[in-house]
Amino acid sequence: MSTSPGITPTMAIPTSGPAFKAADPYTSLTTDQRGIDRPQEGVPDIGAYEACAPLRIPNEITCQILVNAPPPNTVPLTVEVVPVAGGTTSPAPGTTQEVVGSVVIVTATPNPGYYFSSWTSTDLPLYETDASIGLAMNSAHTLEANFLPCGCATDVTNSIAVTRGPMVLNPVTRDYVQTVTVKNNSAKTLTGPITLVLQDLSLTALLINATGTTTFATPLGSPYITTDTNLAPSGSVSFALQFQNMGNVPITDTTRVLAGPGAR
Repeated sequence: MSTSPGITPTMAIPTSGPAFKAADPYTSLTTDQRGIDRPQEGVPDIGAYEACAPLRIPNEITCQILVNAPPPNTVPLTVEVVPVAGGTTSPAPGTTQEVVGSVVIVTATPNPGYYFSSWTSTDLPLYETDASIGLAMNSAHTLEANFLPCGCATDVTNSIAVTRGPMVLNPVTRDYVQTVTVKNNSAKTLTGPITLVLQDLSLTALLINATGTTTFATPLGSPYITTDTNLAPSGSVSFALQFQNMGNVPITDTTRVLAGPGAR
């Protein structure tokens, strides 16, 4: 007997049985009760179970093609933004249905004039300061993305293009040097200072000419380098990065760009 993936139990049929390839093709349904395409063998089978040929078990045929499998079980995930003007989230604020047992990545992005503070929950002992976290959906959850006002620089990453030069080893200092060029793809001038943030920099790497580390832009403590210039439309500026690489392994990071006065 088969109970999956159908919504009710169905009995598998043998190829030697009277139901095999014995149904009227003009009156049979297009799928069996499990959601299997019908017919599988040119002529449909009688009853709730449609047999097929590719995988054979002694005296039984098992189908692998599912077209109408029952939907997975879901639980609600509710995301709230506090205050509403503070920023946006992905998934968007509101309630979505998530598959039971799945891991959902939730990300908070502050609006200009705000910075992301923390994720909290009304049903979990949760306090996370990373803007992006994974949440296991074993039951219904409600998350709050908390933002706070600040006099901080604006994240303009989506308005620019980043071009990375090669990583070059200085044979004398044994430091690595890389030139990163930032181009303004927007139609308006980006007011300086312009800051290149190295998010999630490799643990073995140290940016030795960093201007500072982030105190508002998440994740906190990311090294950055700043140049005091404005960036006109289609204009570009280059940053010369110098690294110590204690592990002598490839250096990786995710670049973000901030513009304007205020805290980083």
